[in-house]
Amino acid sequence: PGVGGHQVWREVDGKAVLAPVEIGVRTEVEVEVLRGLAPGDVVLTSNLLRLREGGPVKLGKVEGGDAPAPAPPAPSASAGPVPRGVEGAPASPLEGRR
Repeated sequence: PGVGGHQVWREVDGKAVLAPVEIGVRTEVEVEVLRGLAPGDVVLTSNLLRLREGGPVKLGKVEGGDAPAPAPPAPSASAGPVPRGVEGAPASPLEGRR
């Protein structure tokens, strides 16, 4: 997002070009672009703070760039400490109070 609307950096003939776009649905990992890009356009996604309009762009291969992002690991459960005390009695003086 910018002052004048949403924009993306594109690579055109080895140079950085800022292109205005109209977006639709936006999630944590995806953004729907409704207008402003054409099939085959190269959208720049890294080193964005270094880009300048018309500045040179050197493209590199990103390992796993075509693969979807991995799902976050499932939370793991840990047994934790075993409470001490008489069976059926509260494990701590505060447990069982309302």
